[in-house]
Amino acid sequence: MKKRMALALSLLALTLLVLTGCAKKIDGVKVYNTKMSDKTSAVAGKDYAHELLKLSGTTSAPNGSDVLIITADSEETVFSDKANMKGSVKVNNGKFQGYIDPTLINKKAKKGTQLKYYVVAVKSEKSLSKKESNSLIKNVPKKFKVTTTKLSFDPEDGYVKSVISNVLNNQVTVEKKAKTVYAVTPKKNTSYENKISKAMYGDETKRDEVTGELDGISQELKTSKGHITLVLINPENHKRFLYASINGKQKYNAFTKDDEDTEEDEAVADNDGEEYDIEIIEEWWEEEDYWEEDYDDSDDSSDDSDASDDDNSDDEADDNTETDEPDDEE
Repeated sequence: MKKRMALALSLLALTLLVLTGCAKKIDGVKVYNTKMSDKTSAVAGKDYAHELLKLSGTTSAPNGSDVLIITADSEETVFSDKANMKGSVKVNNGKFQGYIDPTLINKKAKKGTQLKYYVVAVKSEKSLSKKESNSLIKNVPKKFKVTTTKLSFDPEDGYVKSVISNVLNNQVTVEKKAKTVYAVTPKKNTSYENKISKAMYGDETKRDEVTGELDGISQELKTSKGHITLVLINPENHKRFLYASINGKQKYNAFTKDDEDTEEDEAVADNDGEEYDIEIIEEWWEEEDYWEEDYDDSDDSSDDSDASDDDNSDDEADDNTETDEPDDEE
């Protein structure tokens, strides 16, 4: 009986040790370690300027605890439970999941970038004083092991594609064809394809509606590489295009055969330093194989990336996420 009692007490002590061993104190604040899943996915931000990285993990922190992400350069980032990045991530039965903007971890984040960050949990972020918060930001990188995730998508590119697709009611396929050039192809048997067809065959109302939408999108969207060019693909012949818009300005219009640049258009292109302008699009027109799928984006690639651009939506991506446990737990 005594042996059983002793064994039970030993197991209880061991359990408590395991549960408390995942936490460390930083200036009196109990900070819990996390175990991150190696499954991540790209998610389009809602009213947010970049595609987001969805993360999940487990922790021994109590229910309702706040999960924080701190970067390698000791700056706290926003980890949200909502795709508009306005909520906080809470622990629920030892689990949590949320979204992070990769560019807040690395300002130059792109496909292939190795993101390095720290994920910890505290009982209540709101209860922390300014001094305690600053101490966490400074000391978490010293006391906890870093998590590394290789990005399988370009946050900026994904955002551009999702905005275009959403504005056009997800009835188009969007492909990146150059640094700032995106091709928009109507999906078959959709109302958007029907609208394009009517515009092609003389419906001026539909034509003005189509071109106005594309001009509006190209005017609003600007990446770190410059204003985007939208190219509308002919649904009846995918090796021809119908319309091109840069910064809200028409640069080619097959609906009216009006492809001459005005002085105002040229001024816009020159002031923005656009290198491609209409010439790249005209080269596509002349070359038989201009519509190759494997656009070479090597000029934009980081040294640690050997992958080409592709689409990533809400599907699970097999990212290589590595999380190391702390060595000397208290």
